[in-house]
Amino acid sequence: VAMMRHVRSVEASSVGPVPALGNPLLSIAMFNKMNSLEPTLGAKSRDIDAGARDIETRAALLWLTRDSSCRAGRHMRADELIHPCRGVTPEEISRYQECGWVKLERLVHPQVIRRLLEIGLAKLGEDGDSNPPLPVLQGFFNHATADALSDPALRPLVSALGRNAKSLMKRQPHVQVRYFTENFAVKLPAARQSRHDGNRRTEFHHDYPNWQLDRSGGMAFWIALTDMGPQMGTMSFVNRSHRLGVLGNYRNGDLLEIYPEILEHCTLTEPLSYRAGDATVHSNLTVHGAGLNLTERPRWAYTVLVNPADARWNGAPAEAYETAHMKVHQELDDERFPIISR
Repeated sequence: VAMMRHVRSVEASSVGPVPALGNPLLSIAMFNKMNSLEPTLGAKSRDIDAGARDIETRAALLWLTRDSSCRAGRHMRADELIHPCRGVTPEEISRYQECGWVKLERLVHPQVIRRLLEIGLAKLGEDGDSNPPLPVLQGFFNHATADALSDPALRPLVSALGRNAKSLMKRQPHVQVRYFTENFAVKLPAARQSRHDGNRRTEFHHDYPNWQLDRSGGMAFWIALTDMGPQMGTMSFVNRSHRLGVLGNYRNGDLLEIYPEILEHCTLTEPLSYRAGDATVHSNLTVHGAGLNLTERPRWAYTVLVNPADARWNGAPAEAYETAHMKVHQELDDERFPIISR
């Protein structure tokens, strides 16, 4: 209520009524205007409940409409502001720390999920396999970026996830979170020939060795864009495997075959089921894998990967980012990897 009162006063004095748009998502101009008001809004947001307090004002104030009447010319009301995603709970933080991963049910707002799916369909086609040829193939899913950092509807989601990541990392308060990358991860039906080699099982692996950083602490948010179950090739996790250290690059084979003793110390979950908007988040040291997609439909997921802001390039060749102009032990501190947790 306090936030809504304040937003109404800001709307009246500074922003004016929000125009209805042909696309119900925020315009770039309005997004930039809200960014300019962030310090004022941020101060007021401290009075809101703990869940809202965990989400940056810029992330919380994604201007989306609730119904089609906005597209018919009506001005949006301040009470139609939504959070692009919720904050993580203390129980979820505790489970992440203990197991190396956690399921976050109903994490992302349905309208943001619809926007992501619209972008994915436009880039990859309804079959998830109609994009142009890729320079690097991932055998276990087809992929494309959503260009979230430059999309005014998606950048608030990335910021909200960054704030959640900071809570999950449980580092000192001054250690922020940097964006690393984001992608659609579309596992294609195994029974269908693929143009992008994205229809194989995902061997058990962990992400950290491929990031070429001097420290762990990074994580991946994996967001379901549709309802899905194990038959679509959803993930399984090895509980507490993030405590085993670095076990090898994912290109060198299945970690549960290379290290069968892992399951003497850790337990393997069943493949998960998700509703659209559910997510999992896992440490970049957590061993995980996925089976084949045994359905006739693509498995639509979206991932956002982040790192602690003090992580540094270790000097090794990196597949995930260009290092030609970087120095060994340099923080990932250029415009490609902005801070997203403030």
